[in-house]
Amino acid sequence: MHNGLWIWENNEVKADEYADFCQSFVWDGTGAVSLRISADSHYAVYLNGALAAFGQYADFPHCKVATTHDITAFCQPGENALFITVWYMGVRASTYKIGKPGLFFEVTAGGAMLAVSGTHTPCRKSAQYVSYREKRITNEIGLSCFCNAAGEQAPYHPAVLTGYAPTLHERPVLTLTLEDACLGTVIGGDGKRKFILDLGHEEVGFLTLALHSDTEQTLVISYGEHLVDGEVPRKIGLRDFSVEYGTVAGENEHLNPFRRLGCRYLCVEAKHPIRLHHAGIRPTMYPVTELPFDAGSARRQQIYEVSKRTLRLCMHEHYEDCPWREQSLYAMDSRNQMLMGYYAFGETRFPRANLWLFAQDNREDGVLSDCAPTSSGKPIPSFSLHWFQAIREYTDFSGDHSLVHEIWDKMCSVLDFFMRHFDHERCLVRCPSDELYWNFHEWAGCELQCFEFSAKTPGRFDLLLNCLLLSAIDTMTYLAELTGHSFPLTPLAAPLRAAIRTTFRREDGLYNTFEHSPHISELGCAYAVLTGVADAADAAVICRVLSNTETVLPVRKLAFTENDVDELPALFDCTSGEIPVVACSLSMTAFIYDALLKTDRETYKSFVLDDIDSRYGYMLDQGADTFWETMNGWRGFEEAGSMCHGWSTLAIYYYHTLL
Repeated sequence: MHNGLWIWENNEVKADEYADFCQSFVWDGTGAVSLRISADSHYAVYLNGALAAFGQYADFPHCKVATTHDITAFCQPGENALFITVWYMGVRASTYKIGKPGLFFEVTAGGAMLAVSGTHTPCRKSAQYVSYREKRITNEIGLSCFCNAAGEQAPYHPAVLTGYAPTLHERPVLTLTLEDACLGTVIGGDGKRKFILDLGHEEVGFLTLALHSDTEQTLVISYGEHLVDGEVPRKIGLRDFSVEYGTVAGENEHLNPFRRLGCRYLCVEAKHPIRLHHAGIRPTMYPVTELPFDAGSARRQQIYEVSKRTLRLCMHEHYEDCPWREQSLYAMDSRNQMLMGYYAFGETRFPRANLWLFAQDNREDGVLSDCAPTSSGKPIPSFSLHWFQAIREYTDFSGDHSLVHEIWDKMCSVLDFFMRHFDHERCLVRCPSDELYWNFHEWAGCELQCFEFSAKTPGRFDLLLNCLLLSAIDTMTYLAELTGHSFPLTPLAAPLRAAIRTTFRREDGLYNTFEHSPHISELGCAYAVLTGVADAADAAVICRVLSNTETVLPVRKLAFTENDVDELPALFDCTSGEIPVVACSLSMTAFIYDALLKTDRETYKSFVLDDIDSRYGYMLDQGADTFWETMNGWRGFEEAGSMCHGWSTLAIYYYHTLL
């Protein structure tokens, strides 16, 4: 039998389309049976009626990934029925880059080919999943699902070839496990047409339902991480946190293997009365070994364990920022997550795959997209530079130099992007055009797009981007020496460091965020310390401000979010004689802690630990079972704040290294 070919149900490209494929094969009962499969966009494999495999690895169309599943446990000697449903999403999202719809598979046992995809493979429009609706949950996650159990059974016809034959890469990480269901307890609703359920804690996985309906009807299942006035918020701004299920008359059981939900609460709503037997989540987890750790006190142990659970819930095909709202791999967010993961799990395969995936991005300008893989959104230049630090930390922790060799050219192409925006006369990098790029650093006002000296000033210089470029050059110099590569930008580090100091340093030893600006941020000053821009005297001044200790400087800390920009003129009024400094948000506190510990580890060790205890202890006292995106919890980001966020797991690293 020939090898598998890329096939689809038709020759057209239509977004949000589901197709079924079936094939039978005979197994003699000896040798392990393997299924090698790849699809655009997602697949669910059933063998003899049981769900046997799911989960296309998040990849790029030019760099498709195949997964090999051991399906022996689902096989029986003799004839076996293979059934595959593929969902082609086909719309822009932060978790997906648009490719061509298609399916490839091969079934083997003992070196023999038992079944392959080809024009002989029967296929049809999906009998249960409704196509072409394009109902979005969020722009980041992409589309919702509608499974209609009463859908029409269309006849099968031969599959068509897609003309697509990419070189397949093997899946670089393990497959997810499907755990036993976490079923919700009904806490609200009328018990007939509406049921509000509490899972008891945050879960991430596939929706499972069992119910009786006297009639065919459509159920709407909303999900969320919090309640507002006893209700699960379904629509927040343009977001719609819901999926749908069409019942048959009688008993219904449903498991959706396509759309992963992150939530604590569910709301099941029906037009006509139903008897709900259960509703919940089948958790999907990445398999890791959790390393033992003694934090020394019950309170710190609880913070540590909740941090670890938060990290695991943001860990699937790749690290993701949050499982409820986005499920996206960001270079900055994942840098935090990788560092925490080394100490929580002690493994390096998963972070290596994350770093490798970024390197497959093939934007023409060379910079990394805002997420990987994606074809949406403006790239965030600063996040591309955080990627270098994550690569260095991986290399140091793992001792593996092979990744650097594999992705060296991509690292150089990213730096080439910044050198095209480099002002050689000033020896500083200019911020790229705000029309094409999002010159973002963090939520606590470091981009301030309405501020006079920020994004409205074309090609401005800012402290943070220049410090991050300096850090990336230092990292590349280090990695070049480690791996034997040639790196021509090393001589640029010293004049760049001097230019940053000359341009942004104030007489009091603090550093302005933007040139000719009274704007000062904790994060920018921390970067100045970490990159060696600030000398010892400046670092001492900065760290007294960062740690809120008494200082000769009359500092006024400003804590605000992206929703407070209308108040900026008042916030930066310096007539009081106080120096306004933007306090760092939760997302970037690692850089504050690192600046303090670099300057005087013994002096600031207790401050870092106490600050972690205070921030995360507060969340625990508010009932958190996972840690939040910001200290505002769900009230942040116009009531769309994530209650489970991967960057908020810092206690793992700092408890390990400081206790």
